[in-house]
Amino acid sequence: ACSSYLWHGTTYTTSGDKVFHTTTVANCDSALTLHLTIAPQPAMPTGLACYETATFNTTSCSWVVTGTQPAAPNAGTNGTLQICTGSTVTTSALFAALGGSPESNGAWSPTLAGAGVYTYTVTGAAPCSYTSSATVTVTSIACSTTLNVKVFLEGFYRGNGTMAATLSDLGISNDLTATDTIEVNLWSADSLSNASADYSAKVILHTDGTASVQFPGAILGNSYYVAIKHRNSIETWSAAPVTIAAATIYDFTTGLNKAYDDAVNAPMKQVGSGVYAIYSGDANQDGTVDINDMTLTDNDASTFEYGYNSTDCTGDGGTDVSDFQILDNNGTLFLYYARPY
Repeated sequence: ACSSYLWHGTTYTTSGDKVFHTTTVANCDSALTLHLTIAPQPAMPTGLACYETATFNTTSCSWVVTGTQPAAPNAGTNGTLQICTGSTVTTSALFAALGGSPESNGAWSPTLAGAGVYTYTVTGAAPCSYTSSATVTVTSIACSTTLNVKVFLEGFYRGNGTMAATLSDLGISNDLTATDTIEVNLWSADSLSNASADYSAKVILHTDGTASVQFPGAILGNSYYVAIKHRNSIETWSAAPVTIAAATIYDFTTGLNKAYDDAVNAPMKQVGSGVYAIYSGDANQDGTVDINDMTLTDNDASTFEYGYNSTDCTGDGGTDVSDFQILDNNGTLFLYYARPY
């Protein structure tokens, strides 16, 4: 037996012959002898894992170890993440960077903010208290960049490097330096055959000819033609593609060589000594100044139109003889927008 043996009401814990006396049905003495060997109980096993339990089996006279290792906590795998400069990282974005399905009882360190290294730690299930962790390295990139352009509108130019504050004067803008709205388009040399520009944005043009345009950070390091469109001016392109850096300025006003040239007409109008402006007069935006623009202007002038009208080529709010003068001068040049395709 193992450790002990119960025989006829007595528990024996040592080996040897054990005698039990009793009386037969004939009232005679009877002696039963048990030849008993007690096997010693082995020591309890050591080095058990936190989830294992040892139970002694008296039949086999051995310790039986049972227990199944709990599933390891899932903290995902180390990952990387890029966010826009100045933005705050989100938990969902970090989880996506870890991959898999991290446990819901995990915790981030440090507190979520911007770029940095974030560690996600998960505690294992009872009875074990082990942990699993993974890190996400977050870097910030420029998700937008500013392109600064400078351009003067021929009819709006008032001399001394300034233009009319048309939007302000008409009460459309509270900005006292707001001249008008322009559209800035970026075209890569490979996409000139496309129906639309790679990037396009409308922005306020100020009286000093400056405008700042926000474009996606993806344009950084790439080259684009810069094309300017205005409601009653000839569309004008940069002479060549412009490489976009962290801070890029393109100034159309300093020379004819800053605008794309069709070798027929000068690409811009000289409005001062060394100062150039894009041509005014394309009231219907068909790319030229002709009788169609004159007709629109004549109709508005006959009804004394005043306000934000495409026929107001001088930016003074009214459609009148001053606008006709610009149309007449530019119409005789047979202007047509010059594009590199």
